[in-house]
Amino acid sequence: MSDEVIPLSRFRALLARAGSPRRRYDELVSSDRAAALVPRLPALELFWLLREVGLRDATDLVALASPEQIQTFLDLDVWDREHLLLSATAAWIEVLCDAGVAHAAAAAAALDIELPSLVLARAARVYDLSLEEAAPEDSEHAMWPTPDGFYLIEWITDDPAEARTLERWLDSLYRADLELGRRVVMGARWELPTELEEMAARWRNGRMADLGFPDPIEALEVYRFLDPATVRPGEQTAAPMPLEPLTLPSPYVPPLEREGFLQQVLGSLPDEAELHRLENELALLFNRVLVADRVPPGDLAATQLAVSRATDTLSLGLELVAGSDLDQAVITLRTVAFVRVFRAGFSLGLQLRRLVDTLLRRARLGPAPGSKAYLDGPYLELVEGLMRPRPEWTRTLDEPAGQGFRALRSRDDIGRAARAVEELALLSTLLVERLRWTGPDAAPGFAEALRGKLAELSVRVPERALDLLERGVRERFPDVPPSLRGALERALRSVY
Repeated sequence: MSDEVIPLSRFRALLARAGSPRRRYDELVSSDRAAALVPRLPALELFWLLREVGLRDATDLVALASPEQIQTFLDLDVWDREHLLLSATAAWIEVLCDAGVAHAAAAAAALDIELPSLVLARAARVYDLSLEEAAPEDSEHAMWPTPDGFYLIEWITDDPAEARTLERWLDSLYRADLELGRRVVMGARWELPTELEEMAARWRNGRMADLGFPDPIEALEVYRFLDPATVRPGEQTAAPMPLEPLTLPSPYVPPLEREGFLQQVLGSLPDEAELHRLENELALLFNRVLVADRVPPGDLAATQLAVSRATDTLSLGLELVAGSDLDQAVITLRTVAFVRVFRAGFSLGLQLRRLVDTLLRRARLGPAPGSKAYLDGPYLELVEGLMRPRPEWTRTLDEPAGQGFRALRSRDDIGRAARAVEELALLSTLLVERLRWTGPDAAPGFAEALRGKLAELSVRVPERALDLLERGVRERFPDVPPSLRGALERALRSVY
């Protein structure tokens, strides 16, 4: 066994160094040992390579894949939650037929019989000629009699090319395995499509769980609040190394190659066995996040975005739990479940969102509860980012400033966000309560409102205005930290 594993590991390392997906694909299919190597590579890894290259350009690799791997490809790519996508299934069937009749039949034989029967039931009507059933004489659909003469297939799909593909596939099943072809047709004829789909989805969900993709309800646990203070290094919640650990598919890797606390810690680990365990933990976490975010497994762009955000959140959680200490971070990775570390980081964002939500509900940011009419510029974007279902940081407050939002990825991010929210709370309290300002439905924003109110009070000297505001701060918040008083001063001076 070791003689097989070592070359396979070296070959995977070669693929990882090969660079672009096209080059990695060419390295794989042109290898003298491709026929032996491909069936032993992780199906998820092969699937992403197929997606990156393009299914229509990957016939050679599909021809080398085992029936079990092909089943995984279909599980990942032809379902929308509990519903089969007929057009996506037909695209895979066309590639399988191009790879060879025998290969297409072997792949179909490895599938649960409900899936091919469901495909046929969705695309055709089946008439049992032994019962003297016949298609309507005025039907405009294409017809195909099965080679055994027992059934007549009426293709009712709106896509003629799809009908030709499925006819070619069904013919290949009959010619390769007569009994298999009959079972597929009989299932489509006698079983209800809803029952076929329910059973096929049930089998598929079980296999997806084996790949590390949990039930959607279970996956949402990753976003449930967890008190960050309850997660500690050395707590021994990490799962033991599985017998068959998962490997990180290529779309999961790029976020781990950029700078960050998590990447710094991973780079300090020389033990290859330990890295394999961590790779398994990362794959399981990322798969869980993809399910929770409802990202279709075949959507490359959405997958890369979700994994990038998950990496940032995990890095934040690790930095928090370890107190930014590398040695404690290594202990954390060895002893704490990655899901708990992730939830700790994510919960920091939830705590910030609760603070902002309190301001909104108390009508501190607008004329009515929930309104943000008093906000403008970075303040508005700060609130909108933190109030997202997955709280994010606005890039307008980055240095240099950018556009859009990104995940909270470090303790520094959390500190800056907390200070910004506290500054916003102070300004809103001074403006709405202390200065008794009420604006129209479309207010000009804090800066303009503050300038106008100070003008009404004939407070035109910054030092006198600061005295007034600081007096209000002291009355309302007697223990205001000097850093916040400095933030208030900067905000006030920006008015003049």
